[in-house]
Amino acid sequence: MTFVTTFEELEPYLDRLDVAKRRKHEIKKAIRSLSFPYKFPEEYLKRITDISPLATEIQDIYNYEEGTEDVLLRYKKEVLKIIAPMPMESAKEKINIKDYVKFVGVAGKDKEPVKGIVRVYKKRALFVPYGECAGHCLWCFRNKTEFFLDENDLNNAIAWLKKHKEIYDVILTGGEPLLGSKETFNWILKKLWEIEHIKIIRFHTRILAYLPEKLDEEFFKILKKYNSPEKGKSIWVIAQIVHPIELTGKALNATQNFLYDGVPVLNQAPILRNINDDQRTFNEWHDRMVFHGIKPYYDIGLIITPGYSNKRFYVPAEKIKELQKKYYDDGDGLGIAKIILPIMGKKYSLEELKKLEKEGYLTRLTKSQIYSDYKG
Repeated sequence: MTFVTTFEELEPYLDRLDVAKRRKHEIKKAIRSLSFPYKFPEEYLKRITDISPLATEIQDIYNYEEGTEDVLLRYKKEVLKIIAPMPMESAKEKINIKDYVKFVGVAGKDKEPVKGIVRVYKKRALFVPYGECAGHCLWCFRNKTEFFLDENDLNNAIAWLKKHKEIYDVILTGGEPLLGSKETFNWILKKLWEIEHIKIIRFHTRILAYLPEKLDEEFFKILKKYNSPEKGKSIWVIAQIVHPIELTGKALNATQNFLYDGVPVLNQAPILRNINDDQRTFNEWHDRMVFHGIKPYYDIGLIITPGYSNKRFYVPAEKIKELQKKYYDDGDGLGIAKIILPIMGKKYSLEELKKLEKEGYLTRLTKSQIYSDYKG
């Protein structure tokens, strides 16, 4: 696996997107000022900047009056936002972030009863075997702390899960839970499968977009061993595809392999300003997932970093609702996801949470401070 980590390595892909010299200079400065290392898989950048074939396919499906060139130009702008950091917005583009924070607060610190386990809900636990990611999403709210649990840590995490018999759902997340060796992947699945009270094993992953190359024949052979719905043990994949351009080639082949092996694939992803919040792109994105057997699961309100460094991607909750309504009006309900507003370390009264839900938002309590009166 080769990663692009510098502006010089990124520049050939910017040329594919016809980025002007002045904008390149801005991107170079922005990469240097990032609070975390710039990192994208080289193969991902090759795929995501090869836009023409998908633009032609989209035009064949939707027959826009403007033609393929319109799709191509729109996708070039959106892909650039995915892969290239930008300078802070100009004064006229500044966002009133208070409107956001009043809903969701700011990302806090995880609670870990033991290293590698995050406990928020009574019957569900997060298992984080790897803190490393396959790529660094520019909108991410997490610190890019890279770690791997050692053998002792893994055993302690499994022992904790064995002890807590009320937990039946384990979410392997990260970092990137599918980034490690096949041997470790097999060991983790085997140990979880052997715990009688664990019935659901989920992978929350961006590997389908970033590194589908890792999902090879050996990977699916291991996966198939432990997916046993007939024995009350099921494996689910929750992908994070943020744009229709990410569903090409190897990503779609891997998706079909999951489905062939009886592993459902759902998608949860943030709605991101100037990436997937254009109505046409939003429709194409959700349609394309449904066409290939991926169920849109959550459309998520962006989780803001403590320093607001990712605020340029913020989309108001009201706009997410509007995007969904127009998509539903033009199509059907199969591609509709739940709107999720993650409550990050912020206390709400029961009345406030119920009011949000009546307005059509599903709040998800996460992180450090959970309001004890709310049992939704």
